[in-house]
Amino acid sequence: MKAFTPFTGFVAAWFFTAALSTAAAEKPAGVPENYRLLYEQAFDDASALDGFVFTDPKAWKFAKTDKASALALAAQSKYKPPFRSPVNVALIADKAFGDFVLEADLVQTGREYGHRDMCLFFGFQDPAHFYYVHLATAADPNAHNVFIVNGAARTNFAAETTRGVN
Repeated sequence: MKAFTPFTGFVAAWFFTAALSTAAAEKPAGVPENYRLLYEQAFDDASALDGFVFTDPKAWKFAKTDKASALALAAQSKYKPPFRSPVNVALIADKAFGDFVLEADLVQTGREYGHRDMCLFFGFQDPAHFYYVHLATAADPNAHNVFIVNGAARTNFAAETTRGVN
């Protein structure tokens, strides 16, 4: 597993505790005709983790059950970001995307509480400049919103949100 270091050029990244698949064999409804599959990860075996860069490689593991295999957050990261922002981050390595459609299977298995959460990262330039969507059970100024980290602590900016998701 690769360790997370300051770098540029990564545009799409995900933090998750379950499986990720960016496309099905056929284009899902709503995908523009001129879009094509650029990346797919089924997590068939532990070597799938070689395609990611982690804020703390020791916090992540390959997980497999009889139903699915996945990239899983196994421990709290020891990473300290330069500004208040998520610390458990896994970035897709060596890929840069412009406009994209993301199809992913995500599962959060932590205990239920308002900030039980999962984040999806995008527009990543370096540890002090990126965006993320914070999905949580309940919405408040620090959860279930869209955030920017732009050389300062995270700031939410979604004009409208839902109450949360399970």
